[in-house]
Amino acid sequence: MKDTFQTLFKTPKTWRFELQVLALLAIGAALLVAMQVNFLKALERKDEGRMAVERFLALSDAIEEVEDSMVEVNLALETIADGSPGLSPDAIGEKLQHLEASALRLSDQMPGGLPVIDSITALVNQRIEEAYVELARLQAGPGQYSIDASQDRWSAALNELRSSLLGQEEAAIRRYLELGRQAGRRQRLFNIISPLLGLAVLAMVTFIILRGIRRARQAEAQLIHAREDAEAAALAKEQFLANMSHEIRTPLNAILGFSAMLQRSSLEARQQEFAAGIHTASQTLLAIVNDILDLSKLEAGMVRIESIPFSLGSLLHSLDNMFQKQARDKGIAFRAHPLQGVPGILVGDPTRLTQMLANLLGNAIKFTAKGHVGLWVKNLREEEDGQVLLSFKIQDTGIGIPADKLPGIFERFEQGASDMARRYGGAGLGLSIVRKLAELQQGKVYARSREGQGSTFYLEIPYRVATSEEHPSQELEVEELESLRQNIAGLKVLLVEDNPMNQRIIELMLERWGIRPVVAENGEVALGELQKQTFGLVLMDIQMPVLDGYSTARQIRDTLKLDVPIIAMTAHAMPGEREKCLSYGMNDYLSKPAREKELYHAILRNTRQLPELSGAAATDTGKGPLSIDYDYLMEVSGDSIAGIRELAQIFLGQLPEELDQLQKASQASNFTELATAAHRMKGTVGYMGLGQSLGQQLKSLELAARNEDQTSVAVLMLTVSQMATEALRLVREEVLSLD
Repeated sequence: MKDTFQTLFKTPKTWRFELQVLALLAIGAALLVAMQVNFLKALERKDEGRMAVERFLALSDAIEEVEDSMVEVNLALETIADGSPGLSPDAIGEKLQHLEASALRLSDQMPGGLPVIDSITALVNQRIEEAYVELARLQAGPGQYSIDASQDRWSAALNELRSSLLGQEEAAIRRYLELGRQAGRRQRLFNIISPLLGLAVLAMVTFIILRGIRRARQAEAQLIHAREDAEAAALAKEQFLANMSHEIRTPLNAILGFSAMLQRSSLEARQQEFAAGIHTASQTLLAIVNDILDLSKLEAGMVRIESIPFSLGSLLHSLDNMFQKQARDKGIAFRAHPLQGVPGILVGDPTRLTQMLANLLGNAIKFTAKGHVGLWVKNLREEEDGQVLLSFKIQDTGIGIPADKLPGIFERFEQGASDMARRYGGAGLGLSIVRKLAELQQGKVYARSREGQGSTFYLEIPYRVATSEEHPSQELEVEELESLRQNIAGLKVLLVEDNPMNQRIIELMLERWGIRPVVAENGEVALGELQKQTFGLVLMDIQMPVLDGYSTARQIRDTLKLDVPIIAMTAHAMPGEREKCLSYGMNDYLSKPAREKELYHAILRNTRQLPELSGAAATDTGKGPLSIDYDYLMEVSGDSIAGIRELAQIFLGQLPEELDQLQKASQASNFTELATAAHRMKGTVGYMGLGQSLGQQLKSLELAARNEDQTSVAVLMLTVSQMATEALRLVREEVLSLD
């Protein structure tokens, strides 16, 4: 029995049980209907039986009345025939009329009519006729007529008819009573079956509910287990990506560092070519690794979007500087056009915006052999709550995209043609990353293109306009930081790094700045060094044997009680890594492979070598005769006079245009545009070696514009205009004449 139950209710065909329950419910419903019908019929039989009894009683009374009337008529006729006084013929007539009325009432009791009733009525009518005849004879005179002895036959016939009629009614009553008893028996049976059937249905429904609850709990447990498995898989994937990031970036860091050092050393032309090839190939490999890791993080949901204030003008200026040389090397024009009607300070994720635009611009320059590449920014929509929808348009005159390839261009590993990877390189991941990043910020990216005529990519991202309290503090730019190089010479630095190649790369970088670091191969050795001597800065790797960077930083803060600045240097490029490093007491974070400039800026930032900015007047330190920093020019050009002349030509073409934008913004009292223009021009003069003279004035002008200090702006505009004119003359006369 148990096996049968289990087979029935634990079979995969779960519908069988549900059909049984539905069948029981249908039977129960049919039974309820049958009970109702039987009950109604029982009521009908009861009413019919009651009516039959009432009719029986009424017929009995009516027949007795007819019989009594006939007896009275017979007695009256006998009395007259005997000659007894007291009855007149009129009295006899009344009795006959009463007899006739009794017969009519008897007929009224059965409106449908019965043969027996008709017979009784006919008998009464016949008797009345005979009685009138007998009465007429008796009125002719006494003794002339005698009552016929056969009149008793009328009473006998009437009794016979009465018995027949009452017998029929009695049979009908018995039939109705029997039908009522049958309905009652059925009702009692229904009354017994209904509760039993109800209990059976209730039990089965309860079983279904309990089974549903059990299955729901099992499903919930399975979901929890699946979620835990998914979380474990995501954690394993994140750990795998972190490990791969570390394992791949670490040797790449060494390759990039050593190849950069080789390029700066005294090598033959062919050796320089080999070193440059190694460096370029390493950068390409690093870009592909970054794309793969970024896409993996996006698909795993491990990318976090920041919401911080940033300067859109500064971001575009950085992009302009980033791609100008690449465009010049290919012989094409590139320009990031100035903002028009776009707020200068926004709240969003500047890192992701830079990543998306750099990807799109890099593709545009890569696939453009001649012509130009341009970047435009447009404010599509501005709402009352400060939200804006910005459109970034990247247009090129490159090879274009075939119409049949355009719909899938944002898919992974998709490129415009099958030979794209062979001709131009790349893994086909960049546009997919851009699309996913855009969607992550509630934006979108799309493209329009004609093969052979170029492409236009549109990136639309919503941002919030920053309030005055959210405006980012002013920071010194690259060209300003270069002047502080001498401030860190001789700084005592503890380098905590277990990889010998990375140790040497960072040592070479630091030695160029006059720093000879103490090297510790793990956290335990580093703690010993910190107990023996005082350091001004710690460069800390994270993944090390014996004692990792997190634990080392925690002990430096909690056990040694030291507040020495700690900069994390790790190949872990996973989201939240920076926050994790800071939570362990570190001051800053650099992702490997660290660029020389990034490391240099981080050291300046964390050793408090940056001067404080307290207003336009406080920064007016560059006033005086213009001077070009030729040492800086030689460094950035790789000791190439031809390179310096090339920079000078670009400077002479770009500075007048930027000066014109600066003057227009000043005349219109557009402080936001003025600050942006001053910032852009400051970068231009800085790269020409004029950062310590004209660059300082532009820095002061930018700060005055952001503070909307009209008086300082007017004074500084006059100074900047004069110095810019002098700078153009100096570059034409001095720089272009270099040989």
